[in-house]
Formats: sequence, C-alpha cells, structure tokens
Amino acid sequence: MKGFRTQVTLLLMTALILISVLSILATIVVYKGSANPEPRYVYRLQEPKEDGAKPFVSVTPVQSDWEPDLIILILYAGLIAASSAVVSIIAGNMVVRPLETLQKAIESVDPQAIIPQMAERGDGAALITVRLLNTLSDTLRNAMDSRMRLVAAAGHDLRTPLTRMRLRAEMLEDEAQRNKWIDDVDEMMHIADSAISLVKEEVGSKERTTIRFDELIEDIVAELDMIGHHVQIDRLDRAEIAGGPLAIKRAISNLLVNACTHGEKASVSVIADNDQVICGIRDEGPGIPEDVIHNAFEPFFRADPARRKSVSGAGLGLAIVKEIVTRHGGTITLANRRPNGLYQEVIFPKA
Repeated sequence: MKGFRTQVTLLLMTALILISVLSILATIVVYKGSANPEPRYVYRLQEPKEDGAKPFVSVTPVQSDWEPDLIILILYAGLIAASSAVVSIIAGNMVVRPLETLQKAIESVDPQAIIPQMAERGDGAALITVRLLNTLSDTLRNAMDSRMRLVAAAGHDLRTPLTRMRLRAEMLEDEAQRNKWIDDVDEMMHIADSAISLVKEEVGSKERTTIRFDELIEDIVAELDMIGHHVQIDRLDRAEIAGGPLAIKRAISNLLVNACTHGEKASVSVIADNDQVICGIRDEGPGIPEDVIHNAFEPFFRADPARRKSVSGAGLGLAIVKEIVTRHGGTITLANRRPNGLYQEVIFPKA
C-alpha cells in the first residue's frame, strides 16, 4: 500500500508540475511577443586625452537578452512546484487512506469470515469507509447467527419425531425389518446430532488456555485403546498450543477414530518445529479418490466407494474438525499415501 501511495503522489505531482510548466511557457511566449523593450545605454564619464580639454560623457548601447521580469516567472515556477508537491501528498493520502482501511479489514477477517468491528475515527472518506465496513460486519454476523439458530432448531425439532419412529420400529414383529428401520432412524438421529455439534463449534466459546498437546494425544490414544481402537505413537515431542481443550480433543479424536475405522492400522506423531506443532496421523486403508479428496471437508461428504464400510456416520466429522482447527489458527490437510493409506496432518501455532 505504501508503494501505491507513492505512485499516486508522484502521478499527481507530475501532472501539476506539467500543467504549471506549460502555463509558464505560454506566459513567456505571450510576454516575448508583446514586449517592445527600449534600447539600453551605459553612460561613462571620460577624461580628455588632450591637455586643456573638458571631460565628456560617452554613451554605449548595451544588448541583453535577459529581462528583469523573468525573475518573477522563475520564482513563480518554484512556488508552483512546491505547491504541487504539497497538494499531491495530501491528495495521495486522501485517495489511499480508504484503501488502507479496506486492507486492514480484510486482514482481520476471523476464521468464521466475520469482519471485526473497527474504531470509527478519522474524517472524510476514511471515516465513511469504516462505518460501511462496520455495517457490513453487523449484517454478516446477524446472518450467520440466524443460520446457526435455524440449523440448531431444525436438529432439535427432528429428535422428537425420530424418537417416536424408533419406538414404533421396535414394535415391528419382523426382526429383519425391525433392524433395518432402527438402523435408518439411528443414522438420521446421528445426522441431526452432528449438525447441532457443527453449529456449536461454529458459535462456540473463544476462550483459550495453554494445552500440553503431547499429553492430550497420550490421553486420547489411551481412551481409544479402551474401546478397541489401537493407535501406535511414532513420535511425541513436548509441545504446547493455545485453545479450548475439549474442542481440540474432539478434533484429534475424530481424526484418529476415522483412521482406525477406515484405515485398519493407525499411527500418530507430534513434532514441535520452530513456531508450530505438527500432528500427523497415518493409516493403511484405501485412502480417498484423488478426484474428490479436495471435497473431504464439505458437510455430509462421503468418499464412495473408496472408504465405504458398514459404519454409520453423517459425513460431518471432517467438517467439524476443520471448523475447530481453523478457529484455533491451524490448518489441516489430507493426502493419499503410497501404495495405500491416508495421511492426515494438523498444524497448530505454538502457544
């Protein structure tokens, strides 16, 4: 933005100076054409060369191209140049200031795509720009909250009729039909619960605390081992991150369960590297087709048929994980391994 301000200032200054120079040249041309200066002479008192003669005055004509009035024109040109520089700097700042405000607003957008409120100070175009951005921020935030309330309300409202459907399904005499109905209703309830969970993560608390990430991984691996998911720890560096412990635990647990469920064997590593903490999760499953792997974080995504199994799920697990990771300033990527397997990598900034 500083370079742009310099360009605008130089452009305006150049334009003003050119206009001033053209005006001065036009003035000189008119002055030269209309002026009719009288001849100038130099008068000198001469001593006589002969004795007894009287002194006399000699008159010598002087030819000069310099006109005294040109000094005024030169002073005028200097004044114009200085004035052009001052006006150009002021005008350049006025043009660039609203753009700087827009740049700050774009850089401050949070992971939920909301523009934080900005202090309304300054004057002119800059103040108007700040007020418009604050209005836009309020509109976006209200729209986001309304959407979240709608999804949460729909999820809660679905629970009651789904519960009634499950009770009726349990009364069916045909065991095969009963089991199919119960499985379908359970999957629908799981979808509703996952949608509500996604809403909670998007509008969740922004409180932060320091987390021993390596200890958190050990706790998650131990809990998964108790329920039959075996995860191997390849490397575990001491690392600390800032965030909500429950949210981070849920995100990593989802990734590890995903690896254990679809990937047969799973392993995890934590590497403390400079100012970031890298958590890598590997499995030996079928992976995700390359043509759809970029859609893996979309809500209700299903990798079909590569990761299809008789496992219930709403397809919101990775969407929730990405929401949590992004809200904590981190990134998550997926990549297929060779010859088979999936690599899930989460990077958090160090605390």
